[in-house]
Amino acid sequence: VGVDCWYEYFSMDNHHLLYLILSRRLQKMAELKITRIADLVDFGQHTIRGRVLSRKPLATTRAGKPWFSFMLDDDSLDVKVDCFDDAEKFSAQISAGDIIQLEHIKISSKTPADRRFDVSRSDYKVSIKSGTVVTLLSAANAAPPPDKDKQIGSALHTVSTISDAKEVVKGLSTQVHNSVGFKSELQSESEQIHTHICTILAGISDATLVYSSPESARQWFRLDLQVVDKTGSIKVSLWTEQLEPFLSAYNMTKDDAPARLTGKIVVLSRVQFRCSERYGIQCSCVGISKVFLVDSTPSKQDDPSNLKEFRLWWASQEAKEACANLSGANVEPSSPRRDDRNAGSWKTMPYNTLGELAGSDPLRVLASLILDRNLETATYRGCASCKSALRDSPICPKCQETSAGEKYYWRIGGHISDALAHTRITIFDPHASTLMGMSADEFVEKGDEEKLRLLSKVLEVDVAVKVQQGKYDGRDRTNLIGIELAPSYVTIFDNLVGQLQAYRRSMEAFK
Repeated sequence: VGVDCWYEYFSMDNHHLLYLILSRRLQKMAELKITRIADLVDFGQHTIRGRVLSRKPLATTRAGKPWFSFMLDDDSLDVKVDCFDDAEKFSAQISAGDIIQLEHIKISSKTPADRRFDVSRSDYKVSIKSGTVVTLLSAANAAPPPDKDKQIGSALHTVSTISDAKEVVKGLSTQVHNSVGFKSELQSESEQIHTHICTILAGISDATLVYSSPESARQWFRLDLQVVDKTGSIKVSLWTEQLEPFLSAYNMTKDDAPARLTGKIVVLSRVQFRCSERYGIQCSCVGISKVFLVDSTPSKQDDPSNLKEFRLWWASQEAKEACANLSGANVEPSSPRRDDRNAGSWKTMPYNTLGELAGSDPLRVLASLILDRNLETATYRGCASCKSALRDSPICPKCQETSAGEKYYWRIGGHISDALAHTRITIFDPHASTLMGMSADEFVEKGDEEKLRLLSKVLEVDVAVKVQQGKYDGRDRTNLIGIELAPSYVTIFDNLVGQLQAYRRSMEAFK
């Protein structure tokens, strides 16, 4: 214990000596050595601290054992933490946004299987054991903000070039399994979407804000950043969920963001690259992504070398020419508006099957229609003049007036299917009123039980559909060209028999 303790041993009884020894041991325990997540290794004992970025709810394994996981970030790096031992007890101690300390944990290297689901930047994973001690250092509502400089420095240590990221995700497209290891029976290999998470350092050559249509029931907006580095360029999309925190952090509004962002240097941490044969390579921010703006002029002597090099390149004539060459290069895909211009002409089309639904050619099929039993989305309140959806305000966002009044309109979701395939469609007026036998205003006046009964129909329909690519999200949608209740199968059969008999007579006449 030391000379001082032995001196005190002769001047006090054993009880006082025991108290002194315990006090000094407790003092040593209070002086725990905290290991940065970036410095973790898979041997020895480590205590880590960090902010809970996100967590999964308590779930059960196939064997019925409870478990959960969360992401922990200490500004140097982030790591995934899982818990299979006493999960119910520890789950109550972990909340998103809290700053916590973990002692007596298990650390192990990530396996290839782990890396398919673990998107943290650490090469290790952390597991909570029965003897782990979880200490709450600061609740989410009182936690200090993250150290942005440390986060940027950490992200810059794992930067990939745009061309390297494209090559990686393109290489994944040659594999036959999707992200969970199995290929869907309903997907061909060309339809598989492959993803890659990485961090890129780039300059913003252009920024564009895209809004949802005023008629859309769910309003959204998206910021598209055209970013460039020495090796190439790509468009990065920030959707509403990721964009709002980013604008708030840098005191921007949706209106002034495009002008203020153009020409800036940006660190896009853990963005998702996607590759599919149909849409090529796309990039977007996801839930784990972070976006940081970096000063174009040096602010610190110890800035990472890759940031110093990029600043020099971004100010060069080569970078200016690279940005100039991108002007006008990006063309948005066509809008997935409903095509009612050929009203009635679809009825002259021959019948096909949904299994042949591909490309941009319209298709006519006989199919079963199952409606969504969702009372909230079956109708929407809109302007009586232009049908634009109205929110809390009675003022129409398109007409900018209230004189037109308001009424309800149909927006019924459902699935159509035949013997070979199925697809999702949304039915608007006038088709919806015809199928339901009433207007949307009449429908909303009925009780909930009657509404559910009306939406529980399974209808046989004669429908014409067309696959179109979404203008904003690039996804395929099956749009309605025409729909009506199908004739009986007896009528259809008689019609087909008549066609076969006519064909037989023509062949006999030809002989």
